[in-house]
Amino acid sequence: MARTFINQSTQIGNSELYSDTLTTGAGLEFTGSVTIQDDLNALRTMVKAVSGEANWYLAPTVSLFGLSGSLDAEISRAVSAELVLTNDLSTEVARAESVEAELSNDLSTEVARAESVEAVLSSDLSTEVARATSVEAELSSDLSTEVARAGSVEAELSSDLSAEVVRAQSVEGELSADISAEVARAESVEGELSADLSAEIARATSAEASLDSRVDNVLSNIDPTALDSLTEIVSAFQSADSDLNGAITSLATALAADLSSEVSRATSVETVLSSSISSEVSRATSVETVLSSGLSTEVSRATSAEASLGSVISTEVSRATSAEASLGSVISTETSRATSAEASLGTVISTEVSRAESVEAVLSADISTELSRATSAEASIEARFSTEIAGLDARTSKTFTVVQGLSAIAAGTDLEGPAGAGNLDVNLPAMTGDLAADYDVFLNGMMLRPGSGMDFEKGTGDNSIKLAFPASPGDLLCVVVYS
Repeated sequence: MARTFINQSTQIGNSELYSDTLTTGAGLEFTGSVTIQDDLNALRTMVKAVSGEANWYLAPTVSLFGLSGSLDAEISRAVSAELVLTNDLSTEVARAESVEAELSNDLSTEVARAESVEAVLSSDLSTEVARATSVEAELSSDLSTEVARAGSVEAELSSDLSAEVVRAQSVEGELSADISAEVARAESVEGELSADLSAEIARATSAEASLDSRVDNVLSNIDPTALDSLTEIVSAFQSADSDLNGAITSLATALAADLSSEVSRATSVETVLSSSISSEVSRATSVETVLSSGLSTEVSRATSAEASLGSVISTEVSRATSAEASLGSVISTETSRATSAEASLGTVISTEVSRAESVEAVLSADISTELSRATSAEASIEARFSTEIAGLDARTSKTFTVVQGLSAIAAGTDLEGPAGAGNLDVNLPAMTGDLAADYDVFLNGMMLRPGSGMDFEKGTGDNSIKLAFPASPGDLLCVVVYS
């Protein structure tokens, strides 16, 4: 109300004019010329404002006394209603806390079960990885052992082949030496046979010369003092007396007879000698034939031996070639076996890889099944939560949304739907009212306290909130809007 400063000359006049439409507020104190009329007009304006009527002079619809009674009644009603609301709120808080505790217990149980199953799966996976690694190491060791064994066998085969080559070459050298010795022996025997033939020819020639000398001795004088030849006898006959002719004739006859006998004898001897010579020639020819036959036989034998040696050498060459081919076949077989073993090891490794991949697929399927089960359980919890929330008659709307992303969202970050930051999968309702009176916010079934320094507060935009703690991907956020 305006203060009054009385001025007799100006304040009294013009008091019949009034107004009850002045602007209320602090400016009313200094409205107009601050006369009594202004003060009265200020009072009229305040009376009009208090009565609520069209003008200040109209009687109010409700008196101050009536207002006091109505106020008392309203206070009583409000206190009673507030008591009922307090009781209902306490009951709902107790019920909600019980349900939230149950949901939290179920969630903790599910988290523990899921973590246990994940630990078992992780342990099984680690065991399988360790087993697969051990098997791969064993296969690698077996492969290395087989490679070393194959290398050793190949080295032994190569050594045996080298030894066989050396042995074959040694035998061939011995055979060549035997052939050379046989050739030398045959040549020596042939030389001896040739010397014997020459000696026999010389002996036969000498015997024939001796026989010729003996015949010549009969015909010619050999001993001058002896009458021992036909020549001497003829000379003696010619020089002797004719008386001696008879004797000489007789002697000549005797000598002739003797000569005939000697001739016969000599002829016989010569015949014998000739026969002996012929025999000797036959014998020598026979011996030469035998020697020639022996030589031919020796040549044939030597040729046969050489052919046999050639056959033996060919056989040895064939045997060595066959042995080399056999060794080559053995080496090829071992190579094939080693290749087959390596292929078998490759198959075993491929089979193990397939088995490991199959087990990993089974583990992945189990993880997917567990994820589906956990998702289903979360959906069941969400459904139960939704059913619980459905019992709140005062609710006008509810919004469910899930925190997105791959890592935790820092405290104090705006949580908004796709229309904003996009870290929620559904847009939040506009939160322009009183956080404590108009909204309930639940995170994973737990009611959050609103306000600065509490669990959450309004975000930068109308459709966002900020949490006082980090939010994790998969957290379920529910906003209930009340009328």
